[in-house]
Amino acid sequence: MPIDPNVLKRDAQANIAEWAVTIRHREKEISAHLNATADALDPLMGGLLDDMTITLMVIADDFVADPQPRDLLEIRMRDGSWREFEIQKIPDLYDPLSPTTTLIVGNPAK
Repeated sequence: MPIDPNVLKRDAQANIAEWAVTIRHREKEISAHLNATADALDPLMGGLLDDMTITLMVIADDFVADPQPRDLLEIRMRDGSWREFEIQKIPDLYDPLSPTTTLIVGNPAK
C-alpha cells in the first residue's frame, strides 16, 4: 500500500496544532511544533557565550520560500514579544516524502 502524502500532512498538522508555537519567517507567521531546546554556556576568553539551540518542526508548504541555513527566524514568546534566531541546520530539507521540515535554530550572534 503506497504512502498517502495527504494523510501524512494532515497528521502532522494535527500534531503541530496540539502544542503550537508561532514563528515568523520572511514576514509570514507560521505554526510550528517546538521539539526540544538546549542551552549551554560556552566559556570564551572574554566571558560566556549563551549557545542556545531549538528544534522546530513545521509544515514545509507553509513557507513563502524554502528556508535556508543562515536565514533569520523569529519565535513569539509567552509575553507576545518576538525573539530572533538564525536557522543553523535543516536536516530534511530535500526529503521528497515528508510534509514536514525540521529546523534547528540558534543564537544569531554565534
